[in-house]
Amino acid sequence: MRSQLADTYRDEVISLDDKRLLRRLSNYASFMKLPIDVTFIFVAISGAVLAETDTKHLGVSVLLKICATTLLLSSGAETWTNIIDRNIDTVMPRTAKRPLPTGAITLKEASRLGVVLTALGFICASRLGVIPFIFFAFAFLDNVVIYSLLTKKTTPWSIVLGSPVAPLVLWAGYSSVAIPISLPAFLLGIMLMAWIPLHIWTIAIRYRQDYRKASVPMAPIVWGRLTLTIAVLFSGLLMACAAVASLVTITQLTFPHVLLISLVGMVSMGCVYLAFMGAWKAKIFASSLSVITLYLLLVMAIGIDFKL
Repeated sequence: MRSQLADTYRDEVISLDDKRLLRRLSNYASFMKLPIDVTFIFVAISGAVLAETDTKHLGVSVLLKICATTLLLSSGAETWTNIIDRNIDTVMPRTAKRPLPTGAITLKEASRLGVVLTALGFICASRLGVIPFIFFAFAFLDNVVIYSLLTKKTTPWSIVLGSPVAPLVLWAGYSSVAIPISLPAFLLGIMLMAWIPLHIWTIAIRYRQDYRKASVPMAPIVWGRLTLTIAVLFSGLLMACAAVASLVTITQLTFPHVLLISLVGMVSMGCVYLAFMGAWKAKIFASSLSVITLYLLLVMAIGIDFKL
């Protein structure tokens, strides 16, 4: 009887420990913002595949190095931005339940994690070559230093200054396989750079009261609606033009390609409208943000398919 009770108690303790471990892993995954990390991995791989179709030098080992580098540096950057933004996150209802504000992860633990991820990321980047290392380094510094540390709390132009992160990651993936950067890869990078302000401004419009409460001067708070509309329209037009131009330079045009590229241009502007209006109307906010994100991934996939 005692043996059975002891076994039952031991099983309950093990089960409790497993739950605690899973909860802790979940906190770290949330803290490092894995969905964002995966998106950047896709961007870096897209650049590498675009380069590979010209050079045929993309092997499994290079692909794994690109994935590891992007994951480590993106996770490291998100760790440092979480540390920098911890006071903002505490004030804003949307972010108050993140691991650092709630104490699920301590500042000391977060700092150690940031150091380890960043160091490992740059070690991996150094194995890809000098040019990819420089692209990854500038992407990391732009995200952590220029955007999060220096400008997010001081100017509504912060996200514009932080938008080069995405193309730098794309070009890091490309230059890991081939140099120089091709025109299609350059244009896809411009598309990504135009997409980031559109994406962030859409979120900021929807949660503008949160940003106002935290005294963060995001564009939807500082600018009037007319100025913001012009900025969103310009960003959307640049995104659409870069997307269409990149696809035109990638492929030898046939009639089906012309139709597809025309559709991409029209969908671009549709996404801009959905994102902007959806942000002001809570009922369609989530769907509009999903549509514009899926559109971005679709253009990248189409571009790669054309090259293949």
